[in-house]
Amino acid sequence: MNLWDLLTGVPIRYASADLPRDVTGAGYDSHTIRPGQVFVAIHGANADGHDYTAQARQRGAACAVSAHPVEGLPYVLVPDPRRALALMAGNFFRHPDRELSLIGVTGTNGKTSVAWLTAGLLQALGIPTGLMGTNGCRIGDAVLPSRRTTPESWEVQGLLRQMADSGCTHAVMEVSSHALALDRVHGLAYTIAAFTNLSRDHLDFHGAMEDYAAAKAALFRQCRDAAVNRDDPWTERILRDCACPVYDYGLHGGRLLAEDMDLSPTGVRFTARRRNRLSRVRVHPRTFHRVQRPGSAVHGPPVRHFPAGRRRCSGQGAPPFPAAWSRYRPRGWAAASSSTLPTRRRPWPRPWRPSGL
Repeated sequence: MNLWDLLTGVPIRYASADLPRDVTGAGYDSHTIRPGQVFVAIHGANADGHDYTAQARQRGAACAVSAHPVEGLPYVLVPDPRRALALMAGNFFRHPDRELSLIGVTGTNGKTSVAWLTAGLLQALGIPTGLMGTNGCRIGDAVLPSRRTTPESWEVQGLLRQMADSGCTHAVMEVSSHALALDRVHGLAYTIAAFTNLSRDHLDFHGAMEDYAAAKAALFRQCRDAAVNRDDPWTERILRDCACPVYDYGLHGGRLLAEDMDLSPTGVRFTARRRNRLSRVRVHPRTFHRVQRPGSAVHGPPVRHFPAGRRRCSGQGAPPFPAAWSRYRPRGWAAASSSTLPTRRRPWPRPWRPSGL
């Protein structure tokens, strides 16, 4: 690939005269860099990539992209190597987010549940959907392991390209606050972004709740539609700079409301109200967040983002649940009477069964 094609859109401060014309890709780990690749020197939690350019040169790196001059390699200076890596990844993998309806889920708790529920709903609607998150990456029938909730930008773009090439039209991904703060999803265009909640966590990284919320809020400047938990006190802060349409849900406010809640030893029953349409829902176990997470999954994908003719559940193709939930894994989807939601013969974990949102 031509080096300047790879660097399209990257702000450049300086470029040395001896740069190669063509490169084979890019990498940010000096241990795995391959001959002909660009070494992007990013600053990590425990090490600075600028200290490893000699190792990258020994492994055959063609040049470096860095924040300051390096020795032994031709280099391109950029203001922010992490953002440069994200933009280069989009160029190299031909911007797969432009071929997918991309749904991002963020929040302190509930990302995995909402992402899997959303992917299951889309699959049950007959929509080929990829999934990326804490429990790995699902592309068709293949499940790839993941070390992080949201991988580095080069891996994110590569996985999305695999999803697009395998026939997926939609992709659901968990988006962590670390990924947002470290620009791992910089440049991605999300069709929908969903917010579950915010509580005291990861403050060793962010320092303060306001900084934590600011990191989460960045996702809502990259999306066309937002689905948020109206009950969470941080929702207004998350939406402060959001300019897109907002779809909210909750127990006490929002377009999608949970009413007439009945708590019992076997779980929670409630009525889901969306405008004038009502549906009875049953959730197990007996916790309030089990009411909110299906609400996020149901309200997250606005119906206009579904292909015409696929707005009723086919009852086929829902993915299995994560390994951690294996004892609740469904044996199959039953044909659904709902216009938007599937019903399972052997539901997880004993089940929420909406009948017509």
